[in-house]
Amino acid sequence: MEEYRTHKIFRSNRDLNQKEIERMKQVCSQILGLIEFQVDLNSISIEYYSHLQSYETIKDVLEKAGFHILKAPKKGFFNRFLKKLAKDNKDAFGGKPLDCCDLNK
Repeated sequence: MEEYRTHKIFRSNRDLNQKEIERMKQVCSQILGLIEFQVDLNSISIEYYSHLQSYETIKDVLEKAGFHILKAPKKGFFNRFLKKLAKDNKDAFGGKPLDCCDLNK
């Protein structure tokens, strides 16, 4: 059964107040197939059986209950370009701040 266990973290775009945290705990306790869950100020960590419940269903239930899920950034061309540029700069300059004295060496 271990291969059917899935762990997901849903992050919120804002902090939850105590009433909302209690509401999310109540909602999570009613979802079929959940093994365990933890509700924090700005996230919900859920472990569930993937053969009983899908990620999309859990996400829909949380959104309908009022949990505003933070959207993951898109991995488009520009984002990949920036990540590659950052990696190349780290390789070239060693990940330390530039110093004008070091550039002439």
